[in-house]
Amino acid sequence: MFGGGGGVGPTLNGVQNFGVGLSTLWTSRAFIPAWAVVADGQLLNRVDWPELWAHAQMHTPIDDADWLADKTKRGNYSSGDGSTTFRVPDMNGVQDGSVRGLYARGDGGGFYAPGTVFENGTPDATGKLNMRDFIDSSGGHFLNTVSAAQPGVWYPPYFGTYSGVIRGFVGAAENTAATSVTVQEFSLSRANAAFGRSALEVRGNGFAGVWIIRASGGFVAANTSWSVINGDSSRPATGVTDDGGLVRSQYKIGGAVEAECAIGVRAVIGGVYSTRITTTNATTGISYTFSFSEKGELAATSGHVDFLSDGIGVNSSGSVSRFRFHDLNQVARVRLSYEESSSFFYVHRYTASGALGYSVQFPGSAGTIALQGTSGIAFKHDVTDADVSEAVNRIDALRMVNFIYNDDEQARVRFGIIAEEAEKVAPQYIKHNPEVYEVFDADGNKTGESTRDRPSVDNNPIVMDLLGYVKFLSQQVKDLKAEIEALKGQ
Repeated sequence: MFGGGGGVGPTLNGVQNFGVGLSTLWTSRAFIPAWAVVADGQLLNRVDWPELWAHAQMHTPIDDADWLADKTKRGNYSSGDGSTTFRVPDMNGVQDGSVRGLYARGDGGGFYAPGTVFENGTPDATGKLNMRDFIDSSGGHFLNTVSAAQPGVWYPPYFGTYSGVIRGFVGAAENTAATSVTVQEFSLSRANAAFGRSALEVRGNGFAGVWIIRASGGFVAANTSWSVINGDSSRPATGVTDDGGLVRSQYKIGGAVEAECAIGVRAVIGGVYSTRITTTNATTGISYTFSFSEKGELAATSGHVDFLSDGIGVNSSGSVSRFRFHDLNQVARVRLSYEESSSFFYVHRYTASGALGYSVQFPGSAGTIALQGTSGIAFKHDVTDADVSEAVNRIDALRMVNFIYNDDEQARVRFGIIAEEAEKVAPQYIKHNPEVYEVFDADGNKTGESTRDRPSVDNNPIVMDLLGYVKFLSQQVKDLKAEIEALKGQ
């Protein structure tokens, strides 16, 4: 993981933390990563590489004219055109006049100026090889001026007969012009093959690569994954709790952790596996964990979950702190909101088209819960007068029963209808709700979960039918009264 901004960036344990501006010897030019630029002394746009430009300014870039005029200064950044560009060091020796193929070396604690480019070189070695003596104006002999104490590559010459042996030969007693050496050639490569390998420079063993510079602190790479792994060589026993590797984010003050977030997986062998997110406040000592199970369940260690809003997105009615639930297909959604102006809490259900399905209003203090349906004409179409006798027929077709709920420990007798029977009379009376329930084996051990239908009564259409029934009966009463009055008048 790489840090950004040219300074101290984020770190990831186990992975090197290269900062912006770091030079790296790369394998070849066949592939240069998106986060880097080659160190070829080229000009770059400041807006394209803002992090590298920020880093370059920490090292006081030189004027671009000085950079171009002096090849020994080309290890520095330059200020480019002074407003929109800047220049990177030419570590690869690509620009005209630059020294090619540079090595890097330490600055000797300030002995060498960082950014200075050094050409190859060795200290000079000079001397003269004289096979015959020379004398000066006073008669002094040149060969006598060389002594063992003098520096240089030459040893003092021998006079007279050489007492040593060279490849089996000894010095002759008398040397004449015909037998005296006047020219002696030498080649260092005759003694060591390293001499003569390069006609242009003195170099050591090495390999060629490409100097690149980390120019961006952002990590962008497709199909990249990070793994933080714990493991066991064999499966633990059922009921054992094991945690995977943790990804930690920390904030420190004076080297001490002040705030921390940790994300990891927890496996209860033979039970529930979950992803856990823990936030810790070192000052208060409070630590809170959310747990997301593989079953889609969200659990909180403190037993409750708070959703807070600072009022961003307040609408014209003054509602704040909204929380929305959507199904995956966006068929319907439920919105929970708090209206600050009236201190009411609302539950709204909307259809896929955005129309309000229902609204439940909870007062902030003691009061009546209001259920608001969609009775407005703007929400309806194909409106015609209804035959209230149809409502009478539906109500009359219902079978009224007494029953006891299976899970009612008090076995209270209740009065009502059976959903499956009522649905045959009027499908709009019944709503179907999926319910997840636990499955146990004969020994009472949980073996899994399943889903079943939990039908419930939709009170609104029944109330409307009852209203129709009342209107039907009311009309009958009016008709009967009229008939009685007519009989009285006879």
